[in-house]
Amino acid sequence: MRGATQAATFLAGAAALHSAPALSWFFPATKRFLPTLMGVRPAGEVAITFDDGPDPVSTPLVLDLLARNEVKATFFMLGDMAKRHPDVARAVAEGGHQVGVHGLYHRNALFRSYPTIGYDLERGKSLVEESSGQAVHLMRPPYGVLSTAMLVHARRLDLRPLLWTSWGRDWRAAATRQSIVSDLVRHGIDGGTILLHDSDCTSAPGSTHAMLEALEELLALIQARGLRTMPAG
Repeated sequence: MRGATQAATFLAGAAALHSAPALSWFFPATKRFLPTLMGVRPAGEVAITFDDGPDPVSTPLVLDLLARNEVKATFFMLGDMAKRHPDVARAVAEGGHQVGVHGLYHRNALFRSYPTIGYDLERGKSLVEESSGQAVHLMRPPYGVLSTAMLVHARRLDLRPLLWTSWGRDWRAAATRQSIVSDLVRHGIDGGTILLHDSDCTSAPGSTHAMLEALEELLALIQARGLRTMPAG
C-alpha cells in the first residue's frame, strides 16, 4: 500500500511539473510577472499575430488587408500547413511579415510525450523555414498551452515562446465582426499582442469570414487611436 501511495505521489508530482507552465494563461498576474511571454508591449504599440496558417484562401486576403494599411504582422504557422502551401508561406515572408512556428500539427502539449513534443516542434520549425524561406525564432504552442517539455525543447531549438494579451475568439462558429472587435477591445489592444487566426483548419468552418471583417475594423481603430503596429518579435 505504501509503495502504491508513493508511486501515485510521484506520478502526481510529475504531472504537475509537466503541466505547470500551462497555467500561465489563467493567472491575471502573468502579464505583470511574465510580460515577455505574454506579449506585453510599451504603451502606444500593438502587435497583430495570426495562428494556424498558411491558408490558400484566407491568408492572401489577410495579406492584402495588411498591405493596404501598411501593417506588418507575425504569422505562427503549422508545419503541416506550410508544407502543403509553401507558396502562401513564402508570400507571407516576402510581404515583410515575421514568421513563427505553431507546431507541426495542432496538438495539445499536455497530452503528448516528451519525445513527441520534441519531434513536433523541430519538424514544424524545419518545414516552416523551408517553405517560407525565413529563419524562425518565435513559437506559440497550440491552444496557448505550454508544458515543461515544450519549454525545454523550445530552448534547445532557440525558439522563444510567445502567447498574447488579447484575443478575439474568432475561431468560434458564433463569432461575428462585432464580437471579435468587442473581445479585443475589452482585453485591451494598446501595449499588447493580439491573437487572430488566418485559417479555419482547426476552427469552425467559415470563421475566417468574420475575422476578415473584424480585421478591417481593427486596423481602422488602431489607426484612429494612433497606435504603432509591428511584428511581435
